[in-house]
Amino acid sequence: MSSAGKQYQVVTLDGQTGHPISNAKVTMYSNDEKSLQEFTTDKDGKVVFPWKSEYRYLKASKGTDTAMPKQGIYAGSYGYYGDEDKVAENMTLLTDRSLYRPGQTVYVKGIAYSQKSDTANVLPNRNIWLLYWMRIIRK
Repeated sequence: MSSAGKQYQVVTLDGQTGHPISNAKVTMYSNDEKSLQEFTTDKDGKVVFPWKSEYRYLKASKGTDTAMPKQGIYAGSYGYYGDEDKVAENMTLLTDRSLYRPGQTVYVKGIAYSQKSDTANVLPNRNIWLLYWMRIIRK
């Protein structure tokens, strides 16, 4: 992302191939993290839009794929909101649906990644233990 002359330019790239992602949705958020406006990238994975003082964070997504946490863009600068030198290892869990009925099998996938500032890298072939707790409510 760059901010030149009261405009923002955001470029979305595939994390594996580095190719541009067309038709990605870039959502702008306020300081209280309310969605303000959405923009769509062009065939080169770029979108340019005017600077507005109420824009504080942005998030890029395409379909159900979302890139990293919200990125802070306060006062014309940008970056990951947090300690820039801290490297954190995270895992995002994904299921094949948002709601399950009793007796249905729950399928889960996980993506492990390390993140430092505004850069994230997949941690391939990482073994991770998953401990889960399920609450069953009976009426």
